[in-house]
Amino acid sequence: VEVYVTPEHQFNAYAAYTFGAGFLENLRVSAGVVHSGSTFAALPNIVAINGVPTAVIRPAYTIANATASYRIGPFRIDAIASNVFDKRYFLARNAAQVNAGEPRQLLLRGSVRF
Repeated sequence: VEVYVTPEHQFNAYAAYTFGAGFLENLRVSAGVVHSGSTFAALPNIVAINGVPTAVIRPAYTIANATASYRIGPFRIDAIASNVFDKRYFLARNAAQVNAGEPRQLLLRGSVRF
């Protein structure tokens, strides 16, 4: 049984490392990858496009994310990169909606713990 918007293969993998000594003692770096296999993007998996029955398939995609954080006392600064390689991809939300995935995003965030 084929289920729309559910890929047959999907995985996420992330790794993080925090430096324990020296100049980089308070630095934490992490990276990850998200993969989603191709899937039908509409019910009943075949739609008429210009009167021609056509399978609507959302292609597979793989994106990478990375983060670096540095802590000084109660202060922390994070540099976050999502979709690092600016991969163009699509998300099938439901039987009637396919949206473009987020483009590369770079975020700098500061926080204080108290």
